Amino acid sequence: MRSPRKSGRYPPHSARLRVSASLISAAILLNACAFRSQTTGMAVEYNDFVAQTTNRQTVLNVLRAREREPMHFTSFSEVFGQVRGVGSASIGSAFNGDSGSTTETSSATTTTGATGALTGNSATATRTVVDSIGATNFTPNVGVQVTTGTDFRVVANASDEFYRGILNPLAPSVIVHYLRQGFPADLLSHLIIGRLEFSARITPPGGEPRTVHLRTVVNSPDDAARAAEFAHAIRCRQLGYSMRHSPERVLPIDDLTSLAPIAPELLRRVRATPDPVSGRLRYEVVTPAQPEFTLLLTQPDAAECGPTAAMLEGAISRALPATLTSGGSTPPGTGTAAGNGGRPGGAAQSYQSAVRVTSTGEVRDEASRQSLGQLGEIAFSSVGYFNATLPPGYQGDLVVDVTIRSVQGILYYLGEYIRNPQTSPRLADEECHEAEPYCLPILRVVEVRELLASERFVEVQYRGRRYAVPLSGARLSARAGRSSQTIDLVQQLLNLNRSARDLPSTPLLRVAN
Repeated sequence: MRSPRKSGRYPPHSARLRVSASLISAAILLNACAFRSQTTGMAVEYNDFVAQTTNRQTVLNVLRAREREPMHFTSFSEVFGQVRGVGSASIGSAFNGDSGSTTETSSATTTTGATGALTGNSATATRTVVDSIGATNFTPNVGVQVTTGTDFRVVANASDEFYRGILNPLAPSVIVHYLRQGFPADLLSHLIIGRLEFSARITPPGGEPRTVHLRTVVNSPDDAARAAEFAHAIRCRQLGYSMRHSPERVLPIDDLTSLAPIAPELLRRVRATPDPVSGRLRYEVVTPAQPEFTLLLTQPDAAECGPTAAMLEGAISRALPATLTSGGSTPPGTGTAAGNGGRPGGAAQSYQSAVRVTSTGEVRDEASRQSLGQLGEIAFSSVGYFNATLPPGYQGDLVVDVTIRSVQGILYYLGEYIRNPQTSPRLADEECHEAEPYCLPILRVVEVRELLASERFVEVQYRGRRYAVPLSGARLSARAGRSSQTIDLVQQLLNLNRSARDLPSTPLLRVAN
């Protein structure tokens, strides 16, 4: 009997197994692709979640400052996104063939004659063999179960290190950095400057200089009169910086023990040269040539200095008689009434700047030391500003002491700003109308119903109401101003005062198969 397998009518079992294995592999690859897509999407979603949470916290603290409530700070130190996948694969089979059966049939025949005698018989046996070969069915079963979870580590920023950081005035180097990065000078000036103290340093012929306090301009957007006065002063003088190139310098060292422990970067700058007399090695540290930056107030624009110049001229005119006859410095507060008279911009033609930053300790003489002030203040002087007002032989210099805010002071300023948005100052931009050159708000926080969903930068709920900050967008408008950019700036300044272990780390995605 010929075997059906040799006849070629049916495919081999190995071929059917290869087909089933291919189906299983394809199913596993498809599930793996879906698994990878899900984990990638989760990493992006966690990043967006942290961003939204941080933005909301900043806006909440601004709203708390508006209501004169204490502010609270927290941060995500770590975000763990857990993705666990459990997979299973199996093959179900049904064997329908490769079976045989045998059927046997027996029969007997008897033949009789006429007399009834048995004349003969015959027997026939038939054997039937049935060999059925059918297809064997293989059914692949593949399953992947993906479970996700999120673990957060939230840090309360309540350490003394953090609060010392946000309560201290901003370092001039930080302000210069933002100016160099292209942040608007008027925005930084409104946020960072707390007040301007205008004084006159009068030097008689052959005498000692005397200081006359003229006016203190406070940056308080909650008060309409103060807000307008400060806005005029900032339009006249904004924060800026100067740069000069420092040449390479060689500093002698007695011996290397004076540098211990020596940093690797400094060690690379140390060079040894033999002394021509004693023959001993002489050590020197070479400082490379590098630029140096100084924070200052920019030169006033005559077109914008009218109200401020008039105020200064009126103040010096009232304080001048007492100053010339007293023979000493006028106490602070004398002659502080604002004036609108004088010659707007007249004395400003002799403007020169000489700026010293107190935090660097760079004080050239005792007179300059007395005119500077404490850490966080910048002394600005305009030489000869009041010369036209003084008698012949006298020199009158304008001195402006600039008080720099802390990060917490900036948050309280923004709380004041949104407390009375109608009187809060605006910034200038080319998008503003010609009749209203100052139209951009620093920050807007309005109720959600006032903005479309596409216009909202961030939403928060505070005291039973929902608020939103409008998105500044690529094109500035009077509706949003620099709102989202202001939030970004505040968050960067806060992060500068957080410890490295408290800063949000890159979202970690844990995958277990």
